[in-house]
Amino acid sequence: MEPIATEEIDLSERSEVVEKEINAEIELFHSQSELATVISVSVHNTLSYLQSKAAEIFRDGEVELYFDETLVDPDKTLEEMSISVGDKKRVEVRYKEREQLIEVETVKQSEEEPPTEAEMQTEPAQDPDPMSAPEPAVPVTLVPTSFKKPFLGGYKHKQTEVEYHHASVQTDPKRKPSRTAIVFERETQTVIAKNKLLQTSCNAATQMCRIGLHVSDLEDRVMYPGTYESAEEREKRIESHVLILQTHFRRWRATRDVISLRIAKANRAIWLANELERKSRQREMRDKFDLERRLNPKTKADFDLLYHALESWRMDEVDRINSTLQGPERKAALCALLEQEAELIGSIHRHKSLADKENEVTRVQKFLEKASSSKSWITPEGLTIEMETPYTQRATQLKDIYNSLSLQEITRDERLDVLMTLKQTVCEHDCDLTRDIVQLIDRESNLLIRGSKAYALTGLRKRLINLFLQYVKTPLFNAEAARLIKVPQDPVKLSGKIYFCKSCREYLPTLDFPLTSNARMVGHCRQCRELENRARERGDNSLYRLMLKRLRHNEDGYRDGSKLVYLMQEEDVRYAV
Repeated sequence: MEPIATEEIDLSERSEVVEKEINAEIELFHSQSELATVISVSVHNTLSYLQSKAAEIFRDGEVELYFDETLVDPDKTLEEMSISVGDKKRVEVRYKEREQLIEVETVKQSEEEPPTEAEMQTEPAQDPDPMSAPEPAVPVTLVPTSFKKPFLGGYKHKQTEVEYHHASVQTDPKRKPSRTAIVFERETQTVIAKNKLLQTSCNAATQMCRIGLHVSDLEDRVMYPGTYESAEEREKRIESHVLILQTHFRRWRATRDVISLRIAKANRAIWLANELERKSRQREMRDKFDLERRLNPKTKADFDLLYHALESWRMDEVDRINSTLQGPERKAALCALLEQEAELIGSIHRHKSLADKENEVTRVQKFLEKASSSKSWITPEGLTIEMETPYTQRATQLKDIYNSLSLQEITRDERLDVLMTLKQTVCEHDCDLTRDIVQLIDRESNLLIRGSKAYALTGLRKRLINLFLQYVKTPLFNAEAARLIKVPQDPVKLSGKIYFCKSCREYLPTLDFPLTSNARMVGHCRQCRELENRARERGDNSLYRLMLKRLRHNEDGYRDGSKLVYLMQEEDVRYAV
C-alpha cells in the first residue's frame, strides 16, 4: 500500500458545510490502486462531502464509500455513523459500477475537420479498399474489480524491448440457475414403495429328429404325472416335516442341558464335601494350635489368650460363688479364688520369662542377619544382582564374632583365640564401652589360663556378650545398625516418624503405636496397652485377627486394587462386629 500526500481541505467549497472545528481523522483507502490518504474532517459533515473529496483526491468522478464492508448512505453525517471526536476510522473507496463504451479503432483519424461535399466531388474517384476501411465500433462493458489482477506472464520484444503481458479475464463467473423445484419437502424426501411379485417368461426349445439329424434317446427318461399337490397341501407337508425336526432338536437340547446340570450337581456335591473336609481340618488345626499356644506360649498374642482365659475362668467362678454361697463361706471361697488366680498369674509369668529368653536370642540373630545381608536388586531383565559393601562385610565380621562368643562347647584354646580376635576388633575404637570389653576379655583370659571351670565363668561371659551386643548395635562401630535400630540416636532425627509415649516415657517409631481408622492423636504404645489390657480388661483379639486375615485374603482374590481393608485393625473389626 503506497501512501500519498495528504491534501488540505477547503471547507468553503461546499456551501452547506459550515466551518467547524476539525476533530476526526478519516483514512481513505482506494482498493483498486491500493493507495491511502488521511484527511481531518468534522464529525458534523456529511458523507457526500467525504465522497467528493475522495473523488478529487483519487481523480475519479464517481466513487462509492464502504465502511466495514458496507455501502454507506451519503446523506448521513459522520456522527450518525458512530464516529466521535478524536476517532481514527478507515473508509474504503471503490469505483462506482458503470458501463463505458470504448471505440476500438485501428487507424488514427486526423484532427482536421472533415472535407466538404465540393472537395469530395473534386477528388478523383478511387476504388474502395477493403483493408483501409475502418473497423466497426465494438461496445465493451467494464466491470470494476476489488482485487488485484494476477500476473500471468508475457514476453519481451528483442528489438524494441517492450514488455507485453498476458491479459486476465475479469468477467464474473456465470451463476448457476436457481432450482425451480422444491427439494426439501417431505413428499420429495419420502416415497411410498410397494412390493409386487412378477412371473417372468422363460424361453425353452426342444430338438426333434428330422431328415439329416439324429438325436440319441439313450439318456431319455419316461416321466409319468403324479398326484397333484396344491399350495395348501405343500405348506402342510413342509410344516409337518418342520415339526419333526423341531421335536428332535429340542429333545437333543434338553438332553444336553440335563447332562450339564447333572455334571454341575455332581461337581457341586464334590466341592461341598471337600469344603466340609477342609473346614473340619482347619478347625482341628486351629484347635490344636490354640492348645499349643496355651501350653507353650511364645508371642504376645499367646499370653493375651492366656490372660483372657484366666479372666473368663475367674468371672465364672465369681458368679458360681455368688449364686451358691453366702456370708463367711462366700468370703473364704473368694479368698481361695484369689490365691488360685495369683498362682496362675505366676505360672504365666514363668512361661513369659522363658519365652522372652528364646525370643531375645531369635531377635538378636535376625538383627545380625539383616545387618550382614548383601545389597540386592532386580534388573529390568529379571536378574537378581547382589553386592557386598564395606559396611556389610564389617557387619558379617561382627556377626561371626558374636556367634563364636555364644558357643558353649568349645575348648580353652579355641575360647582364647575368640577372645584375642574380639580384642583386636574392639581396640580399633577407644571409648568407655571398648575399654570395659577389653577389661572383661583380660579377666576371662587370666581365669582360663589359671584353669577355672566353665560354670564359674558363666556370669562373666554373659556380661561380655551383652557389652559386645551393645557394641554391635552402635552405628559408630557398625554402620548397618543405623537403618535397623528403632529410635535414631541423633536428636535431630527424632522429629517425623518418632513419637513420645507418655506412659513408658520412651521415644518409639510409628509402628509401635496402634492407630485405628478414627484416631486423631497418638496415645499409648503397644506395650503399654498390652500391660493395661492384662491388668484390667484381659481381652483377646485372636478371633478378630483371624477374621481380618480372611477378609484380606478374600479381597486379594478380587484384584480390584482396593486398599481399605489393609487400613483396618483388630479393634475396628471388633467394633464392626
